[in-house]
Amino acid sequence: MDLAATVANIFDGDCTVAIGGGKKTGEQERQFVLSEFIAEIGLWLDEKLNDHPFDPLPSNAGPVEGRLGPLRTVFDVTEEGFDTNLLISKDKLTLQSQNAFSTVKANCCVYSGRWMYEVQLRSKGVMQIGWCSAHCKFTQDTGVGDTRYSYGLDGSKQRIWHVYTQKYGPFWRSGDIFGVCVDMDAGRIEYYRNGAPLGEAFKDIERGPGLALYPAVSLAFNDSLTANFGGSPFKHPVERYKPLQEAPAVALYQADCLLKYLVNLSGAISQHARVSNGSQKTSHTGLVTPESMYMLLAACLIERIAPLLGNSYVVEDKVFSYIRGMCVLRSNSHGSKNEAPTQPGAPESTLGTFLTLLWTYLELEEMKLFLKKLLNYLANTYKETPVDLEYEKQRKIIVILTCVCNHPATRKYLLEYKFFKKNCLPLFLYTKPPDESTLEQLLPDDHIWTEGLGGSRETYLAACERLKAHTSVLYTLQKNLIHILMNNHDGNEANSPSSRRIFVAKVRKFVMENNVELRGLYSSTTQPAIGLSFLCTLLDVAKTLWEEECDRERGLDGKTVPPTIDCRFFYDGTFKYSNLDRIGGVLSYLRKHFRTQLIERLGADHPSLASVDQPSDLRSEIAAFNVFLDSAMFLVSGGPSTAYSLVSRAANSIPDRHQQSSQQHHPMPGMDEGHSTTATGQPGQPSPKCTAGAIGCGQLDPYRAVCELLDCCVIFYNAVAHKYVVMIADLRDNITHLSDILLETKSNCDEVMHNLEALKRCSIGGSSGTSLQGQKSHEELLNELEARFGQRKSIFAKRSMELARKQAWYRSVALGTHRRGLLCWLLGIIFETLHTFSAEEILFAFLPETYINVTPILLDTVLDFSFHDTAIQHELAGDAELILSSANFLAKHLADPRVILASCKDALIQALGSLTCHEAGIRALESATAENQLALVRALLRPYENRAWGQSNWLLLRFWLGDGFAYRESRPPCVWQAGKDPSATQRSLGLYRSRAKNGSHTGLLHLIAPACPSKHFQRLISETLSKDEPYCTTFLNSVLSQLNWAFSEFIHILQDIQNISQRDEQLVIETKQLKICSMCFELTVSLMRALEMIVTITPSLLQDAARANSEIILSRICQLAIQVLSRVTVPPGCFQHVMDLCLPDLSNVTHFAIISAAIGMLLALMRHELGSSTECITKIPRISKYLLTDTSFHIASLEYALGEVKTPITNSDGEAPRGNFDPKMRAHIDPLTNEVRVPSPFRKAGGGGSVGMKEIIPDPPIIKFNMADYPNHVLPHEVGQIERLIETLQLRQTLLSEITILSEDSLCPICYAKSNSASFDPCQHQSCETCIMQHLMNSKQCFYCKILIIRVTRQDGAIIYEACNTPPAPPALVLPRMQVSPMVFTSSTPTTSTMDAEERSSEASTTTPPPEVATSLSTIDDFDGTAASPPGGNT
Repeated sequence: MDLAATVANIFDGDCTVAIGGGKKTGEQERQFVLSEFIAEIGLWLDEKLNDHPFDPLPSNAGPVEGRLGPLRTVFDVTEEGFDTNLLISKDKLTLQSQNAFSTVKANCCVYSGRWMYEVQLRSKGVMQIGWCSAHCKFTQDTGVGDTRYSYGLDGSKQRIWHVYTQKYGPFWRSGDIFGVCVDMDAGRIEYYRNGAPLGEAFKDIERGPGLALYPAVSLAFNDSLTANFGGSPFKHPVERYKPLQEAPAVALYQADCLLKYLVNLSGAISQHARVSNGSQKTSHTGLVTPESMYMLLAACLIERIAPLLGNSYVVEDKVFSYIRGMCVLRSNSHGSKNEAPTQPGAPESTLGTFLTLLWTYLELEEMKLFLKKLLNYLANTYKETPVDLEYEKQRKIIVILTCVCNHPATRKYLLEYKFFKKNCLPLFLYTKPPDESTLEQLLPDDHIWTEGLGGSRETYLAACERLKAHTSVLYTLQKNLIHILMNNHDGNEANSPSSRRIFVAKVRKFVMENNVELRGLYSSTTQPAIGLSFLCTLLDVAKTLWEEECDRERGLDGKTVPPTIDCRFFYDGTFKYSNLDRIGGVLSYLRKHFRTQLIERLGADHPSLASVDQPSDLRSEIAAFNVFLDSAMFLVSGGPSTAYSLVSRAANSIPDRHQQSSQQHHPMPGMDEGHSTTATGQPGQPSPKCTAGAIGCGQLDPYRAVCELLDCCVIFYNAVAHKYVVMIADLRDNITHLSDILLETKSNCDEVMHNLEALKRCSIGGSSGTSLQGQKSHEELLNELEARFGQRKSIFAKRSMELARKQAWYRSVALGTHRRGLLCWLLGIIFETLHTFSAEEILFAFLPETYINVTPILLDTVLDFSFHDTAIQHELAGDAELILSSANFLAKHLADPRVILASCKDALIQALGSLTCHEAGIRALESATAENQLALVRALLRPYENRAWGQSNWLLLRFWLGDGFAYRESRPPCVWQAGKDPSATQRSLGLYRSRAKNGSHTGLLHLIAPACPSKHFQRLISETLSKDEPYCTTFLNSVLSQLNWAFSEFIHILQDIQNISQRDEQLVIETKQLKICSMCFELTVSLMRALEMIVTITPSLLQDAARANSEIILSRICQLAIQVLSRVTVPPGCFQHVMDLCLPDLSNVTHFAIISAAIGMLLALMRHELGSSTECITKIPRISKYLLTDTSFHIASLEYALGEVKTPITNSDGEAPRGNFDPKMRAHIDPLTNEVRVPSPFRKAGGGGSVGMKEIIPDPPIIKFNMADYPNHVLPHEVGQIERLIETLQLRQTLLSEITILSEDSLCPICYAKSNSASFDPCQHQSCETCIMQHLMNSKQCFYCKILIIRVTRQDGAIIYEACNTPPAPPALVLPRMQVSPMVFTSSTPTTSTMDAEERSSEASTTTPPPEVATSLSTIDDFDGTAASPPGGNT
């Protein structure tokens, strides 16, 4: 080894120290080299480092001209009135507000010269940055720019503030860097955004003696920024402007010299190592071995550079530059020809040697500080807004970070202490959208396409593909970074875990900390956009690992093994779920309850069973809660990280006993925190205390690593990532809504212009003068209208273009085809795992709740919200296998008794709802196994009690939607919807989609899901009900009871609303009450549609009189249908009155929905009894007789649906009723003005008013209804069915003319609709046969005297019930009939004691469930579309 040449190369020939200064030999010569030579080099280095032209003691220099204050500029936290709730970093440069509006200024001011500072935004909310004087006093309502001597910019509002305000600059985004410049000599202030000038903001600012300006910022709640006053190099320096803090010139000079020599030394050591490895090891006979010489020189250099590595300016300006220079591939010329080149950062590379030297000779705290500053600089640079589509700066940062992570010790330290704090690693995996100006260059206005704007779709999609191609390189680098961090070969079984083991453990902890948000402990700090990028990158890496490592190991037959998660991990303690419940309940209970099964699967000596015999650790749970309370106390004085870590400790403070015991019995050697031994046994590197002790040592099994990553992805998607999908879907729906508006505007404009042109042509035939004048006025009118339409169009078109550019990013990158494929892959793994685990029988209860709760969210994503085109249904042929798998699982487990948690039961129903909203989903259910289909049908047909029957009833209706009477859309037309408009079904599509969303779930797609009836499931439902008589009776009885309850509650609320509106005092109707009213209405309609379906597809249930309970069920269905129709149509009624109020919260309460459902029920009942008009009537059919003999039935109710009532009908007070009536009956009313032209024929004799006097019908206006007004919902033949039904019933009613009107005493005291036909023994009270049989299904006591009924006898002496031999009734809840509607006079209605009968009917009826199931609606705290506790269970 030529020592002189080596030293010359290391020091670039600058070293003047001679080697071998005297003639000494032997031991004296060797002693000289090892001591005096190194000492002389040290003296030479000190001399060179001090030989610089800069002032060595800047602190003793005088103040800088034009500036006052300390040399180091930071935010002033010592100022009087400083907001203590403002969170500030240790370096006093990063702020986060915890108040409504917090203001803070720096500790220096300027009075002359040109100065600037930079601010990097960490959020994009309301902030004001600028300058202020010492005279400014700020409050929670005023900030920088709101006082006389302050000047500020708020980019969130695009405005500058100085008492006055004006528009300035573009919107700012998180990551933007703003340069804030002031010229005190010229009196002007200007701003720069990412290096681009925004122009002069303020001029002629106030100056003068005693007036100096401080840098100042104001932040709204939770907004954050980082300032740079010159302590670090400016990212975008501006000529002529100086930083407020001078650069450390001496330190930069010294660092440059030392880093240059240290990099040269690292290169020499690396080269020597490669040469030594490539050739046989030779003995060294010279003065000293090369290794010894290199280590001595490294110690000499690092001793002097160590103090400089803690300086941010040095790290960012010098160290980063040298590290970037070492991040190059180096070919291994001494190896074989096929040997791969040395990766930068690997231990044998120059960068790897450089880092190894630092780890070896720096103190541990010094190395940590250096890596912290380096990583912060990389993160802040990466967060900058991309200025072009090449992402050049971001790509360089990822490459450098990857090279640094190639070094094992550095990689492990960053994984353990840095990457998963403050979302550091997820931030590096997030690709930020380019600037708005960049997107405008990629997509100019003429390249944008939407349905409303038009344009070329091909051009638009081509631009999206270019955008995707630009980001693909960056994504490849990000994915490669994760592969580096997943290295599984850098650990040993003795005391060092591999990087993969650390990475997986840290991902688990990070995910569980974010999942604490679901428990309401704190708000997640991970933004959804960052979360989705992090998730998809992990999924991509996991998929690669599966294909490269796991699939090869487990594919025994050569076929691709479908990825699944090992179900044992859920119950053997491998996966740690700190705060997740299991679908079967709490884990501690499950372990005790299923101990036998666990012993069979795991063995009696398994560590996870050791804690089962121990008493419940209540103390540790209390301690965890106390830790959480402590964290709440720290929220005031501490930062988000403080509260974050404390809450995380609270969530994870109950340790795993197995882990504790294993650590107690097997302590890890060398785990002392102060010990400097590293994971690889090298001195000076970080201690693996936390890592090795908690997660074990050595390599991690590839299959377990993939399973744990997938498990974390499931939890993380449910907690954070899916929220970004909702945002993307919202933007698509907004574009759809804007397209609807633009299309409507164009249509209206064309129609108006066409009409005006026709009017203009008609007016030309007049006189020449008049014609000329009229032509001129028409031209002016046309121009004005065209300008107004154009203005409206331009406003919506501009917004559509902005959203279309955003959607281009979502379509190509944020949720493109690649990420959608990854989410489909994850969903397939979930269902495959669920199928496998379900076969474990009882141990299925150990499944974490997230696996069920995430299914509706992921299904919505895959089936709908991952598509960006405007459509209700999408092409899903490629996902047929996945949809079929989901259909089989959901159908089988909808009523699985092993699922105990209510949230999981609800998630199963929601997932089925998402599936049935798509034709592909319904077809998949039809293709499921016969066993699963039968399980689904029986689950849906369970009694509507003690479960969410409202949602399952909606699932039934998805199989019927499209086949019912006037039932073609799940969203009925509104009162103000243009029913005759052929485009009305598509109008406001985006509005209806977006209004159904909330923060956590993707919404109720059934508002717009098209009809897709399933004849297959209708047949299965019919067969199930026909074969099982008790099951059918119980189900129908529960449906009728719930319908009774829902409609009664609906009518009660309508009556309350009517009473409030008719009072003199101005009372406000509570929104909560209106929402409950709307809910009860929807439940009523849905239950009626369910009955319509059952009666239609299974007519034998009611037609076969021999079936048990057939008469009772038929009677109840007829009564309910008649009562609903009567209440809604026969005046006077509260329904019509409330409809006339046009309350916005009751927009879905319409005539159409309830009348069409009621008539649908009647048509289904009468389907086999509708004869021709010329039929010979000899006997009234059974169902017709039920209808015509009910005193609440009126032909006028059916005529109401056709727009006019021809049957004479009056009110009890003799006044004209409201609603739809025959024009002959309304001849006295002006149809345009609603004024009475002549006295009403219904006025009472002797009433006030003279003949011919006009009367004004009071507000609100009358809303008319006619089925024919909704041609898109009601077909002509359906209108004909109503007409045929009216004719048939009118014809058959003539046969009842000989029926004598019953006296009140002979009517049944329960229903007041039929005569007494049965008597009870021994009390001899009477009622009709139907009512007493219904009553006996619930109680065997007389409803009058409460005496036990022994026998019920008909009037002909036949015994229809006897206590000793009567079989028990089906165990179903039957409620009494609903309250009978107010009586009206017709030609066949008795007029005696009408009010008394009505009062007794109200007493005998009920509008609320009986006490054993009744629940006060006042307990509903928040309306979510389902009732709190209706009779028999939840809706």
